[in-house]
Amino acid sequence: MEAIDKRQVQQQSEWKRLPREGQFVSFLGTELLVLPGVFPPKEDTVLLAKHLPAKTGVTVLDVDTGTGALAIWAAQHGATSVIAVDIAVAAVTNARRNVERLALADRIEVRTGDVFSSIAPSESFDIILANL
Repeated sequence: MEAIDKRQVQQQSEWKRLPREGQFVSFLGTELLVLPGVFPPKEDTVLLAKHLPAKTGVTVLDVDTGTGALAIWAAQHGATSVIAVDIAVAAVTNARRNVERLALADRIEVRTGDVFSSIAPSESFDIILANL
């Protein structure tokens, strides 16, 4: 538990060093903007992306999207429809900026809220991602 607490303190100090306009990081060949207050993609995000089945035509729900890294990865690797959800306003703003900058807005919709309030009961998904 102590190791987790130290990691959180380290990540929060990284946030404070980010310039207001954010900074770009490379995520599996894609440059992503990371805004202050948003977790940058780390090793666990890479691991999850690499194990995501690359199937054309699937629908994906990305819970706690952050920068939108996994939603973007899914769209770049065959998903036709991705819903990216985050409760943090900074993360939603960050994900939307990345989606727009990478011209993926036709396949990725970024929503504000928790998974229960932002997904309609009639919506279904082939793949649900959550890198919490």
